[in-house]
Order: sequence, then C-alpha cells, then structure tokens
Amino acid sequence: MAGKDRKKQLARQRYERQEQRRQAQAARARRMKVIGSAVGVAVIAAAGVGIAVFAGKDDKSKADGPDAAATPSAKPGSAPTPRRRARPGRRRTSGPRR
Repeated sequence: MAGKDRKKQLARQRYERQEQRRQAQAARARRMKVIGSAVGVAVIAAAGVGIAVFAGKDDKSKADGPDAAATPSAKPGSAPTPRRRARPGRRRTSGPRR
C-alpha cells in the first residue's frame, strides 16, 4: 500500500504544479490583453489628435487664400522688420567642432 500512496502523492504534486503553471499563464494573458488594449487606445487617440491638427491647418490655409491678401494686416505706412540672413559659407553641422 505504501507504493500506491506514494503514487497518489506524486500525482497530487504534479497536478498542483500544472495548476500553478496554468494560473500563471492565464494571469500573463490577462496582463498582455490589458497592455495591448491600452496601447491600442493610445494609438487611436494619437491618430485622432493628428487628424485634428492637420485638419485645423487646412482650414487656416484656405482662409489665407486670395481674399485674405487683399486685406492689409499691418498698419499703413509701417515698414516690415528686416530679417537677418545667414552669412554665406558658414553652415551649421551637428558633428563635433574641429
């Protein structure tokens, strides 16, 4: 009878190990599902913001069409401020200085 009891004990231990492994796999699957859902929501939200930003830029460019050029935006008689130009032969590089 001792051999039969030992077999039952080993079978019970094996079942408990398998059950722990199944629970760990189920927990990992739930965690991955939550992470995947959060990433999906973030991607959709970013796409919505991007579309809103680009759609807003299109509206502004249409408003600055030929009709907008006919209306002066600066005060009459005021000269535009001159812009500073870069010196020729000097280019900025992102590499190290020599």
